[in-house]
Amino acid sequence: MSRILLLLCTCFCGIVLCGQTPTKKMLLNDDIAQWRSIEKSKISNDGRWVVYVERPTEGDHDLKIYDTQAGKTYLVPRGEQATFSADSRFAAFVIKPQRDSILKLRRKKTKKEDLTKDSLGIYDLERLQLTKIPAVKSFRMPEKWNGWLVYHLEPMKTSPKDTAAAKLKKENEDNGSRLTLFNLQNRTSQSIGYVKSYNLAEESPKIAWHTTGDNKAQTPGVYVFDGLSSKSQSIWSRKGMVKQLTLDRPGAQAAFVFTADSTKAPVKAYTLCYWKNGQNVSQTPVQPNANFLPKQWLVSENAALSFAKDGSKLFFGIAPTPVLQDTSLLDDEIVSVEVWATQD
Repeated sequence: MSRILLLLCTCFCGIVLCGQTPTKKMLLNDDIAQWRSIEKSKISNDGRWVVYVERPTEGDHDLKIYDTQAGKTYLVPRGEQATFSADSRFAAFVIKPQRDSILKLRRKKTKKEDLTKDSLGIYDLERLQLTKIPAVKSFRMPEKWNGWLVYHLEPMKTSPKDTAAAKLKKENEDNGSRLTLFNLQNRTSQSIGYVKSYNLAEESPKIAWHTTGDNKAQTPGVYVFDGLSSKSQSIWSRKGMVKQLTLDRPGAQAAFVFTADSTKAPVKAYTLCYWKNGQNVSQTPVQPNANFLPKQWLVSENAALSFAKDGSKLFFGIAPTPVLQDTSLLDDEIVSVEVWATQD
């Protein structure tokens, strides 16, 4: 009888246990916010290093640098836009400010120029050392040649009480700001003031920049720097606006468009300028009144300049003179037209 009771109890307990549904944890918004995705991965040329961004649904992201030989991962909070040097010795990347701190400043209606700026991170992969440079506007790490890294700083804010700074030309979007040529091998640097734009050659250590000058030692114009000799050459020494500055693949040729018109005129006539290695000054092969240009057409200031792969050709854009709105008309006199099609 006892055996039958024991068997019945065992069967009953089994039925009860099988009928129970395990309790599942409720998925909350905080859990979803912690989900992380991997993006923007890159591998160094020697295959040893892998870099990627690990981004949560909400909050600050992390940059992770993985050493495939040692099996170790190195973390840089809020890093992104990473790139490796050609010799796989260094990684460079942007370090964003904390998201919460930026949100607080924006809620206080802080001006854009007063918000916390991005920093540049330079990671020495051999020594496992991180160098941070604050207030960096942009940077370029060459992918096919070694030795140099270039970064452009945000315009420096000066206090009206600083009498020494007041005598200097102000850094801003119109005047430009400091460009730094950083030698990765010996950790020395060269600083160029009031730079508006810059570019790097793809296959050799050549760097070009346009500066508005400091009215003293540095003449306004365009310069080309040779990373092998650490010397720069002026290829254009005129004050004005320079756009679309570019170099060919080996850095033996440069091109840009230029206008000396410093007024606020809505339409400006640009000249195409061209330089090649061995010349002291750039040539102007296409003037605003060139015979081959269609009537009322100009050299485009917005079209990117590009050299053919073998350097034998330079491509540039032309555009018709834009039609300007008659500013003498009242708002009620301006015709507003909407165009509809059958598929709308």
